[in-house]
Amino acid sequence: MTETLGVVAPGDVLSVRPGFGRLTRDSLVFALGAVAGKAIGFLMLPVLTRLLTPSEFGRFDVISALAGAGVSTLVLGMDVATTRLAFDERTQDRRALFGTWYAIAGIVVLPVAAILILASGPISQVLLGESAHAPAIALVGLILFGGVFHTLALTVLRVQGRAGAYALLEGAYLGANAALAIVLLLQWRADTVALMVALLASWGGTAAVAALALRHSIGARPQLPDARRLLQLGLPLAPAIAATCIADFVNRAYLYRTAGAVAAGEFSVALRFGSVAALMVAGFQLAWQPRAYALGRGDAALRHIALDGQRILAVVATGVVGLALVSPEVVGLLTGGRFPAVLPAVGAMLVAALAMGLYVVACLPSAMDSAMRDLGIAAICGVAVTFLSNLVLAPALGSAGTALSVVVGQFTAVATVRLLANGRRVRVGFPWWRMTLLVAGASLITLAATSGPAAGSIGLRALLAILALGGLALEGTIPGMLRGQAD
Repeated sequence: MTETLGVVAPGDVLSVRPGFGRLTRDSLVFALGAVAGKAIGFLMLPVLTRLLTPSEFGRFDVISALAGAGVSTLVLGMDVATTRLAFDERTQDRRALFGTWYAIAGIVVLPVAAILILASGPISQVLLGESAHAPAIALVGLILFGGVFHTLALTVLRVQGRAGAYALLEGAYLGANAALAIVLLLQWRADTVALMVALLASWGGTAAVAALALRHSIGARPQLPDARRLLQLGLPLAPAIAATCIADFVNRAYLYRTAGAVAAGEFSVALRFGSVAALMVAGFQLAWQPRAYALGRGDAALRHIALDGQRILAVVATGVVGLALVSPEVVGLLTGGRFPAVLPAVGAMLVAALAMGLYVVACLPSAMDSAMRDLGIAAICGVAVTFLSNLVLAPALGSAGTALSVVVGQFTAVATVRLLANGRRVRVGFPWWRMTLLVAGASLITLAATSGPAAGSIGLRALLAILALGGLALEGTIPGMLRGQAD
């Protein structure tokens, strides 16, 4: 039987079915487009590493990181604010809420894009040590429009619970980007400019198609009260998001300048492999947060939420360990052996994805209490620790050092948000000691499988697999799920 819980805007019906099976299915559908994209990305990795020199591959990583950081920063936390406000009793018209965000986005993006285009030469000189890459920097300015409005459309679909359309839009963008990139690299020029043109066309094209398809959902006149509420809830997150994205870009640029373009390319490979695990986290987050908001704060609802969080973390830990155990062969196959020193960075990025899963669980009580300030403070603390760690680790360890700095920063964010959430009205009874031990064990096995003797020995990794299975059996969450344990 469908159970409708929580507060929704008038005229909306939100169906919430407690149970991890339903949550998992919704998570998989939300992540389906990105899954297709990651599969395409894996197929693209050997193409890029063969058509581009290692130095050009590293250069593309830095410039594409600039585009990604710009998009995430200019969203201003409005995706989080919109998702939360859409389930607030004060929201009378979601169409006006969405339309207001579209108007704010256009106002914010335009001046930043103009600066990147007009000052592309000096920016290229500062970031890459030469002004020859100004055309790629200028393309970033145009890409910002497509990226921000693409994010807007995805948020609208997420709030509406349209998981299939969400997956279709994300998959269309990723598939189009891969296809265009291959054509342009083979038929035009094998460099970063060709890849940035492909990104511009795919992001901009899908954003335009989505805006047309959603015109009835976003076409209401912007409202000043909605703008005020969006800014009040989203802006406390904006500095943290900006700091996170800018620091991510600066860390890569610092790695590029201190350890070389090849090290930057190694980090990009590690990031792409780690993003497979991060995709699991993202899928659960996309489905779990709206579900938790709608379930509300009753005792039964909080018990369901706590159980969901415990199971999410167990599934993510299992996936991370599994990826780590096969990573030496898979990475070697995908890169053609052109990045032989990349495995330690791969292991660290897998652990970073595991820490991200713990962060998603830890920040939910604050998000349910609309205490976005907690998330902002935690993110800034994590960014600061990542940046300071990278200053020391990148010159000494190269790509592995930058990846390890991400791990340290992510766990710092977890500890910070846990501390801040203790003072909030919403108390979710997560079994923290049990989840912490699970994450610690999975992290140790992941790092052991991707560095030292185990990275080159299938036999040693088989022993690690047996150890991991024994740990999961003792922890009990996965066996309970397999037995069909009641929610």
